[in-house]
Amino acid sequence: MKETLFLFLILFLPFSLHPEEYPLTLIDTPYNIDARFKTFSMEQSLNITFLLSRRMHDYTARKVLSLNFSPWIKGVILAGTLTLEDMIFDYLPGGYGWLHEEWHRSVMGLKGINSFDEIYLLPFFSKYVSVSHVKDSDLIYLKKYFPHYIVRLDEAGVEGQFYLTEKIRDCCFVNNSICIEEIPSLLTNIVNSELYITLSASKEADRDTEKFEKHEGTNILKRDFTGLDFTAWVYDLFRPYEPYKARGIHPSGVGIKRYIAWSQLSKHEQKYLRLQSYLTWLNLISPQLIGFSRIAGRWNFYLTHYLTDSGFLVEGNILNSGSLPFKFTLENYFNLSHWFPGISLKFFPIKIFKDVEVSGKISLFTQPEEHNFFAEKRKMGEYARINLALPLKPKIKYLFSIGWKSYGWVKGISYIEPVFMIKTGIILNYQTLPF
Repeated sequence: MKETLFLFLILFLPFSLHPEEYPLTLIDTPYNIDARFKTFSMEQSLNITFLLSRRMHDYTARKVLSLNFSPWIKGVILAGTLTLEDMIFDYLPGGYGWLHEEWHRSVMGLKGINSFDEIYLLPFFSKYVSVSHVKDSDLIYLKKYFPHYIVRLDEAGVEGQFYLTEKIRDCCFVNNSICIEEIPSLLTNIVNSELYITLSASKEADRDTEKFEKHEGTNILKRDFTGLDFTAWVYDLFRPYEPYKARGIHPSGVGIKRYIAWSQLSKHEQKYLRLQSYLTWLNLISPQLIGFSRIAGRWNFYLTHYLTDSGFLVEGNILNSGSLPFKFTLENYFNLSHWFPGISLKFFPIKIFKDVEVSGKISLFTQPEEHNFFAEKRKMGEYARINLALPLKPKIKYLFSIGWKSYGWVKGISYIEPVFMIKTGIILNYQTLPF
């Protein structure tokens, strides 16, 4: 219930109205039905964080740039203020930390697993935030019957943060904006995620894991669902069919030892996790991060790196702002030792008649057969989506979307099984910076 109330609360925030558009997905089927409306879909939480962060940054930038100081002083104030507010926003409902945890919860919710996002407790400046109130029996069930889902569960948080950076960069490109006010946000989500992976691939992970277990004691519902995301991710990636109970007994003697320490990983697993910490820096390769809105008037590009349920993904994204604006993506999926190529084409909104807009995406990809980290054979997959935006009022549009995904991992969609999706919502039109 609190998720539904929070979604509709966003509609009544006192924002000024003008050009930039923000979608809010109100109904996302079949996800909302399968999750019994207890958790947001990945797209619903992403849209909330995108809207709140963009409006916050726009408001701050406008206030700072209106000050009667020299440009370089205003630049220093702006950078400092944006960084500080992003640090606070990270611990608020709707913020980056909330998005991270909600994407974890989205995977669990799909399989009927109850959980609680402790961002709602406002744990300001805590080193880690838990998704708690998860039963051992639910994790045993998930690992036994859906081993690829428990790997997806471990990586879903950082997937959400990297997908948010994509949404921000695409928005800046479409608006032909250098998005100076979004640079701290991009750096926060990319660098913090990279540091989290790097920390997981170090001896500090052992010390933190030991502290968690001592602090949480015998209270199972107080425990996080996985501990450090990435030691668990690589552990389950290399051991897809190991029973969850094989993790052993919790040091308190009550329940299962959920958390995976760095020292528990094999040398090969440690090496693989370190590789991911290095590859994460690819997300910083983008002319947009150094002030280039478009190259040669109509082009731009950026790289992305994601962890997946069967390894990792590296993408090269090329953006074009012609009469039919689009983003072309070369997808490179990797498991332990093989490459699985794919391509996708995303069309940005264009008017087809009167004020009706259409946008969409189509992807063709190959991924490891049965999503097996050790597989050599490829399996073809596809994803297609079309969105229609119809005017309701001068500042509000109705959004209708249909999509299809075959069996496979697709960022931003909780389902790994084939799924036909229908989404409805609204698009709000708010004022943004004119640069």
